[in-house]
Amino acid sequence: MKRIVYLLAALLVIASTAPAYAQGNGGNGNGNGGGDVGGSNVSRGNCSQSTTGGGGATTGGGQGVNASNSSALLTGVIDAAVQDVQALNNINAAISALNGSNLQVVCLNDALNQNDLHILQNVLNGSPVLSGDLNQSLNGNNVLDNLLQGSNVALLNNTQVVAVDLGSGQVFLLHQV
Repeated sequence: MKRIVYLLAALLVIASTAPAYAQGNGGNGNGNGGGDVGGSNVSRGNCSQSTTGGGGATTGGGQGVNASNSSALLTGVIDAAVQDVQALNNINAAISALNGSNLQVVCLNDALNQNDLHILQNVLNGSPVLSGDLNQSLNGNNVLDNLLQGSNVALLNNTQVVAVDLGSGQVFLLHQV
């Protein structure tokens, strides 16, 4: 009887980890191979483009993304969004504090696997604070727009700023298709 219980437990562990292996191998689950190098669904990524001039920002994305990195990134995005909500009353001052720092632009379409991307979209759509107050405070914000422009980053159409990590200078972008 104990053997059957152990066998069932082992099968449940294997079955529960199979989707994580499938997501982690060969890309990020978005069909674009996990990076900016091409694939069958290249149009889903690329949230911004570089502009000419001085300054600069580094871009993060799907390089080497696997399911476990995607989950950690999703947690970081939600943590940054909560941090931004706490700073809503004085968001311009909080963003201004990033002036002169090296921004890291993270296109979530490239960096998250498909499951985590759907979870993030559901969280954003289901939260009036994140989809309303924070979204309106970050998108169209002159201070943030100037900061991005000073770092030679221009957002593509239908791309929104989801969160800004006020400690590290990461700017999380999501391209709506």
